[in-house]
Amino acid sequence: MRLLGITHEYSFIHNENFELAVVAGINDADISAQARQSTPNVHVNQTENVAGPFPTFGLDSTYVISKRFYIDGRAQYFKVSIDHDTGSMGIYELDALYRLRPNVSFALGYTAVKAILDSRKPGESGVFDFDTKGPEVFVRVAF
Repeated sequence: MRLLGITHEYSFIHNENFELAVVAGINDADISAQARQSTPNVHVNQTENVAGPFPTFGLDSTYVISKRFYIDGRAQYFKVSIDHDTGSMGIYELDALYRLRPNVSFALGYTAVKAILDSRKPGESGVFDFDTKGPEVFVRVAF
C-alpha cells in the first residue's frame, strides 16, 4: 500500500493544552493485495489493485503534555456509492511526539487503514476488503 495525502485543518477549539480541528484532505492511494493457495487439487492466485485520488474528511486532536511532548490523534473517512458499486476508506492514527525544534518532531505511533470496495453488478465478483494496522516511527516537519 502506498498512500500520499495533503490535508488542511481548521481548528475550532484551541487553548493552551488542547486543540480540536476538522480536516479535509486529498489522498492518492495505490493498494495491491494478493491471495495465493496451492493444494494438490486447487490452485488459487487472485490479485486485486485499487488506485486513485479520493477526498477524506475527519477530525484531528492534539493534547500538549509539556513544552516538548504532545499526543496527536486523527481520524479521516470517505464513503461513496455509485450505481451498484460502493467503496469506503478510513485512515486512523495515534502518535506520541517529541518536538526537537518548533517545526521538527520525532514520533512513535500506531496507524490503521481500512479500504472496502464492493461491486454488486450482475456477472462481476464482489468484495475487496483491505485492512492494515501497526506501529510506526516517523519525523514530522510542519510549517
